[in-house]
Parts: sequence; structure tokens; C-alpha cells
Amino acid sequence: MTAIRSLLKHIRPWHLANLFAIVLLFAGLGAHPLLDQDGSRYPEVAREMLARGDWITPTQNYVPFFHKPPLLYWLLMVSLRIFGENEFAARMVPTMCAIAGLGVVWWLAALTVGKHAARWAPPIMATMVTYFIHARVASTDMVLSVTLAAALTAWWSGEKNVRKRTARHILAGVFLGLAMLAKGPVALIMFVGAVGVYLIWSGQLRKSVAAIGLPTLVGIVVAAPWFIAMQMANPGFAHYFFVFQNFQRFAGNVDHPHPWYYLIPMAFGGALIWSLLWPFGLVGWRRLWQELTPDQRRATQFLIAWGGFVLLFFSSSKCKLIPYILPMSWPLAVGSAVAAQRALTTTKPSVWLRLTLLTPVAVAVSGLIALLVWAGSQTEMPPDKLHRATVLYVVYMIPATLAFSRALSWPSLNKRLLSVVVGIVFFLGALLPLFHASTAHRKLGGVLPGELVEAARQGEFTLAQYKCYNASLCFYTQQRVILIDFVRMEMA
Repeated sequence: MTAIRSLLKHIRPWHLANLFAIVLLFAGLGAHPLLDQDGSRYPEVAREMLARGDWITPTQNYVPFFHKPPLLYWLLMVSLRIFGENEFAARMVPTMCAIAGLGVVWWLAALTVGKHAARWAPPIMATMVTYFIHARVASTDMVLSVTLAAALTAWWSGEKNVRKRTARHILAGVFLGLAMLAKGPVALIMFVGAVGVYLIWSGQLRKSVAAIGLPTLVGIVVAAPWFIAMQMANPGFAHYFFVFQNFQRFAGNVDHPHPWYYLIPMAFGGALIWSLLWPFGLVGWRRLWQELTPDQRRATQFLIAWGGFVLLFFSSSKCKLIPYILPMSWPLAVGSAVAAQRALTTTKPSVWLRLTLLTPVAVAVSGLIALLVWAGSQTEMPPDKLHRATVLYVVYMIPATLAFSRALSWPSLNKRLLSVVVGIVFFLGALLPLFHASTAHRKLGGVLPGELVEAARQGEFTLAQYKCYNASLCFYTQQRVILIDFVRMEMA
């Protein structure tokens, strides 16, 4: 008992906040079937590579698949081998990468804005909606974002420590190489672009070649062996991957076209509920900028250059998807930690601040009303599944509402921040049962009869799909599917 009491004395609010955030990221990973398309596509590619014993050439439906580099597939292969070929194993990879990303944001915040923000940036980032969602989807976006963030943070640590600069820039290059193995040349473009914008803005353009050259060289050395081996094994790979999959998708109107401003509201919405506190943290920003020390100003420039370049780069593309802004999560989380600290450090909270913290409560109540209205009229989902999810929604929303409504009653800043984190954790947790019930009823993996799956695995019959392709069908039956009247460029 003495040891337990001693341990409890050392527990601080940010320790609890990080614990809540990590539990949230792990909650219900295996509770619903794989989602088409990306949620099942990449696990199926990894399953086929594992089944074929081939670590070089990815295949989808046992056809060469040149869509993405192999780092995600390699990680998924290891997970599937350890945990079995199931949903939990498929989602464990992005979740573990997201956990690693929390360590990176702690490192970044400690290097740029100080100890207090470093304590709170990890739980803040974990409870951002975009980060939370993509920590549970088996796609390349989380792997790319974490490795790129590690590369940029390692590079900045080299700028902070002249004696270890070469070693840290080499480390940045290793992470950059992994980022290129996660999604290709876009990682190199974002790294060079973010660092280049910072160097220009801070008046250090003359050192750009030396500052960028070493990490770039190391990154290419790390990534090149797989690209060379892939081209040798598949002569058409380089043209398809670099020209079509990267250049033409960026410059052309291939798919997912959106207006230039599309990612701006997505970035704001993806940071909810923390983005609601940004205006309070930006009050008097001109005076704050003038009060910064030269080191603090350079750190701020680096964070803005990082997030700004990612946003502008993908906003200039014809093809836009919400996951493209995921690499912004690190500077946004650090900035949100500073903004939340400024907003919640007050003895007399303003009416607007109180209303801001009550916004999630209003959303929760409105969501419950909408849910009840929809439940009474819908005929798609079994009532028992929906009733259970609705009850859990209400159960989780009660502590979420209490946490938000009582956040400003705590005397200390750290307890206020903990209250907001806890509120968001329960808020997002309340949505999971509804999401699980919906996907288990609608998605292919949730409605496949067990007898069909087992018979297909035993090879008792041939599977075929007409004018569609669901990678989850391959994943669950472990069989190739004949596609009838289905044509898609990436499957060709």
C-alpha cells in the first residue's frame, strides 16, 4: 500500500491525460469489420505478400499492385503474423504508429515551445478528430505522417544542437527514407519544402544546400534499394508509380477533385475541439511576436513553415483528400497546446470562453436528438444493435458533458486541460459504438456468413464479383476473386 500511495503522489494531470488518450486510440480496434476501400485494401495486399513469401512486389487480388511503396505492407505482414489475419492485427499498425507519433510531438514541443506544452501536446494531438480517425485506419497516411514528422523534428534538433548536428541530420535522413518507403517522393517534397521555407523566412538561404543535402542523401540511400529491386522485378513499375500515381494525380484531374480551399476547413474541423480555442490563444499576437526571443521566433517560424507548406502544397493539387493534412497534426498540436494554455489561464473566464467549452455539449445533445429521430424512422439496421449503441452513446456523453461544463471550475491550468481532454475522450468514445454497429451491419466483412467464408478458404468454390471489387472479400476468404466487367486503373 505504501508503494501505491507513493506512486499516486507522483501522478500528475498530464499523466492521466496521456493515459486516457492512449486508451482511446486502442478502444475497439477489432470490434468492427474491415472497411472498403483503403481499410481492407492494404491489409489484403500484406496478407497476399505474406502468403506468397514475397517482400518486394505487392499484389492485390494476386495482381501486381504498384499503388504505394512497401513500408505499411511490411509492418502489416509482421502484425498479421503475430496477431493472426484479423481486424485487430490490421489496425494495430496505424495505432502503434500513432502512439509513436505522440512521442514525436512531445519531442517537437520540448524543442520548440517548452516543457509545459510538451506535456500536453501528445493528448491534444491524440484527441484531434483527424488524428484519432486515421490512427484506426490501415492506410499509408499515418505511417507517412509519423516518419515525416520524426524526420523534421530530428532535423530541427540538429539545428538546436550544433555539436550533434551531423548525427541528427543523418537520423533525419533515416526517417525521411522510411517516409519515402511509406508513400514515395511526396515525403521528400514535403521535407525539402518545409525546411526550405523556414530557411528562406529566417534569412538562412545560404545554408540551405548543406542543411537539406545530407538528410536528402541519406533518405535516398535508405529508400532506393526497394525501388531498384521493384523496377528490376517489374519493368513497368517506375513509369506507373512516379508518372501516373504521383505526378499525374497531383497535377491532373484524376480523382477526388476539390476546390483550392477545401483542405482549410478540413484542417480546422479536424482539430476540433481544440481549434475552438485557437482564437483565444491568438489574441494580441503582434505583441507576443515582438516579445519572443530570437530562438523562440525561429522555432515559431519552423512550425508555421512546416504546417503552412503541407497545407499549401496539397491545396495546389487537383486531387485532394482529408488524410493529406495529417502531417500538419504535429505543428497544430504544439500550437494548440500553447493556445489552450493561454486561453485557460484566466481567473475570470469570459462568456465566449464558457460558451466555447459548452459547444461540444450542444453538439452532443443535438446528436442525441438527431439519433433518436433517425432511429425511429430507419429500417436498415436491426433495432437491438441500434438500441445498444444509443444507450452507450448516452452513457458516454454524461461524463463528457460534465467534464466540459466543469472545466473552468478547476483552480489550476493543468486540471482544466485534463478536464477538456477527458471530455473529448468520452465524446469520441460515445461515437464508437454507433460506428461499430453501422459498419458491422453494412460492410461486406460484417455480413459474410461464416459457412461461406470457411468453404471459400477450403477452396470448395470460386468467388466472383460483378462490376465491383471488395478487398475485404479476399481478406476474409483468403481467395482470389474473379472480377466481371470491372475496370480500374490501379488494378490493371
